Amino acid sequence: MKRGAMNRGRLLWEITRWELLRWLKIRDLIRTLVISSVLGLAIWGGLALFEKSGRGTVRIAVLNPEALPFELPAESDLVIDDSGLTSESEAFRALEEREIEAVLRLESADGAELVVTREPVWKSDLDEALSMARRHLRIETSGIGPDELADLFAPVEVAVTYHDSANPPSTLAEKIAAGVLIGLTVLGVFTGIAFQFVVITGEKQLRVTEQVVSAITPQMWIDGKILGISLLAFVTTATYVLSGLVFVLFSKLFGKGVEIPGGLGDPGLWIALSLLAIGGFLMWNTFFGLIAATVDDPNTSARGSFMLLPALPLIIAFLGMARPDTLLMRILSILPPTSPTILTLRLVLTEVPWWEVALALALMAGSIWLLRRAAGKVFGLGILMYGKEPSWRETWRWVRESQ
Repeated sequence: MKRGAMNRGRLLWEITRWELLRWLKIRDLIRTLVISSVLGLAIWGGLALFEKSGRGTVRIAVLNPEALPFELPAESDLVIDDSGLTSESEAFRALEEREIEAVLRLESADGAELVVTREPVWKSDLDEALSMARRHLRIETSGIGPDELADLFAPVEVAVTYHDSANPPSTLAEKIAAGVLIGLTVLGVFTGIAFQFVVITGEKQLRVTEQVVSAITPQMWIDGKILGISLLAFVTTATYVLSGLVFVLFSKLFGKGVEIPGGLGDPGLWIALSLLAIGGFLMWNTFFGLIAATVDDPNTSARGSFMLLPALPLIIAFLGMARPDTLLMRILSILPPTSPTILTLRLVLTEVPWWEVALALALMAGSIWLLRRAAGKVFGLGILMYGKEPSWRETWRWVRESQ
């Protein structure tokens, strides 16, 4: 009895390993990590280089400065030319000879003309300085003191205090991280689905399939396919996640504003996310293994439209990102097939009770087991039906017979 179980386990492992190594290319994964590192250096290092080389003093001549006296911010690259260019002819000669970058003609407190020889990317600093000067001038002429004016337009201050039992609001970095993680999870699901359709529909056209079915049970064969391709999807997704982290770390190295949420440093969170990802891959690969076994030609079969189903949880997740703790989102995060996506979102954005995670994983495991039995039955009968797709009634009868 034990020897038979060991032989079945060894055979299942061989099928799983074959399906995994059949598509897994270690060199491609390493190349992905290397490319992400090179891109991180090139993009963030290049931006830092451009910013460093692009900064410089911008000299402008001001004509009729008494119309609106103003001061430039201390941190601005703009500098008012003090070489004595008081006439228009002198100022425009200096502009033509590129001794200065612009000529500002102040006509009044309400209007001015800026003459340049190229696009003034620094104009926002000048606009801010002129607007500030105009406001001060209007305050002085109105007879209202600055303190009175500030008090007049002061808003009502409402202090927001979170109770000790409350969850703090999600930050932008957490929302971005959640979106990236669920996006990569769905990408891994679609990767597994594509391989399932290619493998199963392709093997239906081979005569060697009948010999394989006579050597091993259909259930063991589909189990190996599901495990192998699910592992492939998980490794591929993990590589993308690691590549993204490398890219973000390079951004932090160059002082850029790509932030990693502090909560992502919790090992328990990554364990839960990994279990959800693996469960999601197994669940969807089992379901689509069942569908693919009934498909004759994936290029013409209408059943290929089922491939759009995994996108539904992704849409729900993005719609519910603003309110991840509503009753509907909590229910969807527990029930398959939405739990891998919705619960991943909630784990990153808010606090989730441990029992919700455990219940979601248990329900997902149960659904995988039921789908696995159905997939084995449908696969065993459908894999030999090349040239004819079984009807939905036949497929449903096979599923009921598997229970």
